Amino acid sequence: MAEIRVELFWADDRERKAATDLIAQAQGHVVSQTHGRIVVTAPAGVATLFRQSKLPCRVTDDAAPTLKPFDLPPDFFERVTVQSEATLAREECVRDVFQKSLKVSGKFWNHLQVPLNNLEIQSSAAGRPEAPVATPGPLLDEDSYVVELTGLLESPQRRQLEAIGPLTPYSDSDHVVIRLARAEVALVQKMGFVTTVRRYGLQDTLTPAMTEFFNTTAKDRPTDSAEFDVLLHRPADRAAFEEFLKEQSDVRVIEKSEGSPSYRVKMPAGSSALAALARLPHVRMIAPHVPAVLQMEVAAALVGCREVGPTGAGPRWTGQGEVVAIFDSGIDATHADLQDSLQVEPRQYGQGTAVDKNGHGTHVAGIVAGRGKVVRGVAPGSKLVTYGILDASNRLNYPTDLGDLLKLAVADGAKIINLSWRSRLADDYGIYGRSLDDFVYRNPEVLVVVAAGNEGKSISVGNDPRYLYKSRTIGNPAAAKNVVTVGACRNNRPAYTGTFESADFPAPPVSSCKVAGPPFIPAAFSSRGPTQAQSAKPDLIAPGTMIASTRAAGADREFVEYILPTDPETNAPVSGKAYAYLSGTSMAAPMVSGAAAVLREYLRDVHANAKPSAALLKALLILATIRVPEATADSILNKPEVGVPDYDQGHGRLDLRELLPHAAAPADRAVRCYDIANDSPDALESEVADGSPRMSFRSYPFTVPADAETPLRLALAWTDVPAPRLYNLLALRLRLPDDSSVYGNGTHRLYADPAKLLNDDLVIDEKNNAVCVLIPKPRKGDYLAVVSAISTPQPYQGYALVVCGPVT
Repeated sequence: MAEIRVELFWADDRERKAATDLIAQAQGHVVSQTHGRIVVTAPAGVATLFRQSKLPCRVTDDAAPTLKPFDLPPDFFERVTVQSEATLAREECVRDVFQKSLKVSGKFWNHLQVPLNNLEIQSSAAGRPEAPVATPGPLLDEDSYVVELTGLLESPQRRQLEAIGPLTPYSDSDHVVIRLARAEVALVQKMGFVTTVRRYGLQDTLTPAMTEFFNTTAKDRPTDSAEFDVLLHRPADRAAFEEFLKEQSDVRVIEKSEGSPSYRVKMPAGSSALAALARLPHVRMIAPHVPAVLQMEVAAALVGCREVGPTGAGPRWTGQGEVVAIFDSGIDATHADLQDSLQVEPRQYGQGTAVDKNGHGTHVAGIVAGRGKVVRGVAPGSKLVTYGILDASNRLNYPTDLGDLLKLAVADGAKIINLSWRSRLADDYGIYGRSLDDFVYRNPEVLVVVAAGNEGKSISVGNDPRYLYKSRTIGNPAAAKNVVTVGACRNNRPAYTGTFESADFPAPPVSSCKVAGPPFIPAAFSSRGPTQAQSAKPDLIAPGTMIASTRAAGADREFVEYILPTDPETNAPVSGKAYAYLSGTSMAAPMVSGAAAVLREYLRDVHANAKPSAALLKALLILATIRVPEATADSILNKPEVGVPDYDQGHGRLDLRELLPHAAAPADRAVRCYDIANDSPDALESEVADGSPRMSFRSYPFTVPADAETPLRLALAWTDVPAPRLYNLLALRLRLPDDSSVYGNGTHRLYADPAKLLNDDLVIDEKNNAVCVLIPKPRKGDYLAVVSAISTPQPYQGYALVVCGPVT
């Protein structure tokens, strides 16, 4: 008789009893039980019984439902559907260069004689080349391997692998990278949970940005000097890597990271050493170093920062007692609005200058903490630490491991860091995205805010005469998952009538959209998601067009001249040379950084939490948003399956009034915060035995009274292990008074795996480490919020949960 496999999830004794009764009714056989989960087999004929139950369950059988597919333009999948071709092209592009490496010798790289990774090309039935497959070849005494698993990596499997060799995360949690001796390869291959074992090859080491490099510089100008960022697998690999470098006469080390095992090296673009370097078993990733670029008083009112504060007649929250770090072009410390805002004297890094001669950094600083009477920052009570990283040639100076840079801010007392710049690399994650994720993972109390980028464009799709917003323009390192990525919306400045019409926006409807106007539309230039890892970015948007802020004296950048207002105290015109307008996600990001300073003051004042995690601030920020109704009206992503968050505005436009107390706030609105660190005994681990000191879920009950008018909103965020995709996966479930359930980001279904649906319809978001639930009109009754560890290959996983609404 055919059987089905069923996973049932419970979160309290009542649900556990319901699961036991359901199993008995279905004549099921219990296969395994762990904390919060029971796995059973049952006759195929009872599948509907499980699927129609209100108890969350996943049924696996041949009749599993599928999500209805929908038609997206080819451009949307341009980096997904052609991924295998791109990989092949990358291998072909480097063939000539890599052949030069065959003469390189040494005990660590004698495997370079193996012809170009032993690639064997397989074709599908449609004739499209599939991803390269590595065939067996000579094995090194020790090498790095990619292990593909039959499912997600769980703790028992992790411990079994770690007993053989050290592990590092791969791009997703059903693969892992392991260092193995020659004799250990077959041992791992025989493990029951292992599908395949292959060398960590060129398709892993070479980032997508290398394709462009080999097609241009290396091909056309092989003698030109070029810089490369190199990341090793482990700190223990440093000695072997540096021994290799000593033998290369044309390779020079520009910088060596103090934190992660990363280097910046310089060599001729066509050097054979480049090929040899990429084939080393110690090298995890290599990318060309392309210097990052800077991203180019109405707005403060839009984000609500002037109104929020303690109930009653107390002072408003202004970020008092908080320190925000800005890595940018420096600051004009003589500006009257910024003289009292500095925590320490302006700093510089590398060849950067502390004094702002560009104007970008001073403008960003004023948005965060400017103390003017007319033009005022979002958090004028906060303090700034500024680091000039722009040198005299307008080149940004930063290390391969951005953590080495950001730790300077931590030493100066900053808990919020603003990065209003982006790399021009073709890949949106790479070494820099990983280094930001790693920094936050190691410094979980520090929030990093990153501008999404100004790479927005419009394109014509098929026979559609309209030019719509292009997808997948998010910048590097804005795709990092542990940061808050900020896009831009319009600023409400009616006096400015210019439109977005340009080479990037050549035709309606985008070209006719005004640059400034009602803030219900994301700015055309704002970069959009999804990321290459299919996550939703930006996380939120904030005003970013025609933003008035402080102007650096003698700055060489072109500004839009400030329209002179009147000083409310003297009625005298405000000096136009003190302020200017700029537009860009560079201006939107410091709006959010300032808002984060206000939130930290609120947490200290109201919740007695002086050390909130970055995850808690991220959860609060995505709840402090309002949906922009016109966000996807002119986007090729205007599909219901995208849901919330979307790829234009993320969770919405920043507005602190949606979360914090103010005079017009709903009287019944309350905010509850739960902040669990990764090293807390309350952190979660998947698949733990029932009764274990650790838990696989935690639940939070609350009640909504009768006649509630305020929406109920929940947000869950966690700081994940550095990797392009989610590594440790958590889920947020809200059980309603009628015992039905909704899940965090439940409407975000575009990339959902049909085989993993719960009860035929419920989606667990496996792409994002920030999820939310919205109940517009909550019914009276008892609710239960459940945070579950679905998979934690690297335990233990902390989290932050925020509940906002009419709760008691």
